[in-house]
Parts: sequence; structure tokens; C-alpha cells
Amino acid sequence: GRAQVDVVEPGALAVFEEAWAAFQAGHRRRPAGDLIVDEVRINNTGPLSDEIVKTFVDVPLHEPLDEANLSRQLSRLYGSDVFGVIHHDFVRRDGLGVLTIDTPAKPYGRSSLQFGFQLTTDFAGTSGFNLTLSHLMNPVNRKGGEWRNIVQLGNNGLYATEFYQPFDAAMKWFVNPALAFRREQVRVYDADGHALAEFRGATNEALVDVGRVFGNWGQLTVGAFR
Repeated sequence: GRAQVDVVEPGALAVFEEAWAAFQAGHRRRPAGDLIVDEVRINNTGPLSDEIVKTFVDVPLHEPLDEANLSRQLSRLYGSDVFGVIHHDFVRRDGLGVLTIDTPAKPYGRSSLQFGFQLTTDFAGTSGFNLTLSHLMNPVNRKGGEWRNIVQLGNNGLYATEFYQPFDAAMKWFVNPALAFRREQVRVYDADGHALAEFRGATNEALVDVGRVFGNWGQLTVGAFR
């Protein structure tokens, strides 16, 4: 093997130490007094109302900025899946600490589509086919309503629609009406696997639920259906 020794000129070492000191100074945490929040400005160009955004973002005034708590609040707001990338910035202007939060709309549309395809066979001349389309619009309105539709064509037909509508600024209380129309094909087989009969049935269902969301762990609903 061969050892190599690099010799650093004294002048270059001094420049390196000076640059390192400047780097540390630029990344040193600011004193708590420099992070006192005197004003919160929310630039909301997203689809939810200003009232909802302000409910999710609760920053005490005239106190030091709790950046960890702010990050949790913004994560919950972003989790509604209706905003683009949420930015926040803290500056001092005329001796006042100003926190600015930008909540833009997401860069793509409010509606999304999903497709499904099903093909079944018993390899004895009996087969089935279903084509499914699912549509979601989120949000439908400034209060965070969601509208979902499912259409299925084939041996088992289905049309289902439901509307989820929060009605408070915290989006904890909601109402959820739904309708479903099903047309199903059922075959009856004997013990040897031979088809004996085929039935087609229809099921129509209507329901409405009212409920409350409890944090991230669940919800409680009560409703009626027919």
C-alpha cells in the first residue's frame, strides 16, 4: 500500500474556518424572541372556505411560533386532498412577527376516475363479464362535500351514488345520503357442479346517515335505510 499526506496551506485553512463559521451562523436557530407571532396572514386560493382553513390553522398570537404544532396542523389540512403544496413563511416587518400561510388549489382537477374489468368462466361454457367505472368529485363545494358514483355494466349491473357533506368549519359533523340499484345474476349448482337454474334479482337501497368524526381513529354514525 502507499500512504498519502495532503498538506494544507495556512491561508487556505483560515479561509475554510471562516467559511465554516459563516455556515454555522447562517443555520443557527434564531432566538425565541425573534419568533414571536404578532400576525397571521392566510392566502387561501384553494377550494375550501377561509373559515375552514382558519379552523384547521390555529396559531396563538404574541407567543413563540410552535413549528412542530404548525406542521401537524398543515399536514391535517393537506390530508383533505384538495390543496396543492402548502407553504408557510415567517418574517419580521416593522418590528412585528408575521406568519404567512399559502393554501393553493391542487394543480389537477377535482374529479377523478377509476376503471375496473372482470371476466369469469367455469371452462364449461359459462362465463361472465363486468365493466366498472368509479367517479369521485372532491370537493364539490367550499364546505368540503364529496360526491362518489359507481356504474357497473355486465352480468351484475350496479349504479350507486353517495354524497358526503360536512356542515361545520371543523369538518367533524357530516350528513351522508346514498342510493344504490343492483341487478345480479345468481346460478344454482348441484353437488357435481352442474348448473341447475339461473336467477336474476334486483335490489334497490336508499339510506341517510348523520355522524361525527373523532380525530384519526374513527367516526360514529346513526341513520335510516330502506
